Amino acid sequence: MKQLLLTALYVPVYLLWFFWLQQRPVHHVWMSARLDDYIPFCSVFVIPYLLWFLFVAGTVLSFRRWPEECLRLCVYLCVGMTICLAIYTLFPNGQQLRPATMPDDSLCTRLVFLVYEMDPAVNSCPSIHVYNTLGVWNAITRAPALRGRPLVQGCAGVLSVAIILSTLFLKQHSVVDVAAALLLAAGMERAVYGGLRLPRRAKAAQISG
Repeated sequence: MKQLLLTALYVPVYLLWFFWLQQRPVHHVWMSARLDDYIPFCSVFVIPYLLWFLFVAGTVLSFRRWPEECLRLCVYLCVGMTICLAIYTLFPNGQQLRPATMPDDSLCTRLVFLVYEMDPAVNSCPSIHVYNTLGVWNAITRAPALRGRPLVQGCAGVLSVAIILSTLFLKQHSVVDVAAALLLAAGMERAVYGGLRLPRRAKAAQISG
């Protein structure tokens, strides 16, 4: 499918841009809110945090059976992530919420440490983790083929909430990052699902499938 091919071609562009942003020497604006001080660090949330990768990739691949919905999801993800990268480029930001030391030496805290090493606490607002989670959740709830499968939608909803909470309990993001992602997701949801005009071929494939 063309939409999956285009998305696959976008991935290396995104990664090169993202990692360049992570390494460039610039002054960052630190994002935080008073509510962040009341959110405890909880390493067990690293599990849903890492499941995000499977959740997003698995949903995109499974949607290849429904070209119209797949196209909408791919447009939502690629355009939104590009907007996030543009914001990071023009407005370098980050957060200083991570704990100085880990509370224990469990498997979860070791995984958190690896996440911290791979993803420095910069370029975090809006949160791409939260933005993509909301997009995938929205796509699953809107997919005609999944409307009669409440178990699938329910599990996706629980996992989505857990992933969003994980960004806060792992101190990967501030509530400001999450709020910004919610606003961006709301705008993109309206643009993609309210105004996107799909090619006739995609509609025909959806009907025939």
